[in-house]
Parts: sequence; structure tokens; C-alpha cells
Amino acid sequence: MAKSASLKKTANCKLAWRIRPSIRQLQLLSSYLLNLKKGATAVRDLIVGDIRRFRDLGAQQQVSDLLIVLECFLSEFPDAAFSRGI
Repeated sequence: MAKSASLKKTANCKLAWRIRPSIRQLQLLSSYLLNLKKGATAVRDLIVGDIRRFRDLGAQQQVSDLLIVLECFLSEFPDAAFSRGI
């Protein structure tokens, strides 16, 4: 039950690109949201780290999925966005 409620909540993601995230991308986002107890910035760092690792491996589909996951995450947690000082 909790997983489907979490997917429903993340399904409301508002992307600047006006595309709907896939079920797979929403499931990925849900798995990252399980780490929110560490803080939104820590979750953002996990997603960004995974993007970098998959990019280094040449796994473009995973990178594309994670970029959408990151956009969804930042739309829900805008305070976790990178500051210009980084």
C-alpha cells in the first residue's frame, strides 16, 4: 500500500519539459525518496552521483532516466537545488 501511495504522490511531478515520467522513472524516484531521512540535499547528491557513474559507464538510457528523476525530485524539493556557489 505505501509504495502505491508513494507512486501516486510522485506521479504529480511537474516537469519543465512537459513530458510525463514513466512508471520506471517514478519507481526510481520513489526509491530515492526512501532516503529523505538523510535530507533532501543528500538525496539530490545520491541521484547526481548515480548520473555520473552511469555516464562514465556509457549507460545513456539510465542517465536519461535519472535526469528526469532529478528534475522531478527538484520540482518537489526546490530547496535541494544547486546553488551558484557550488
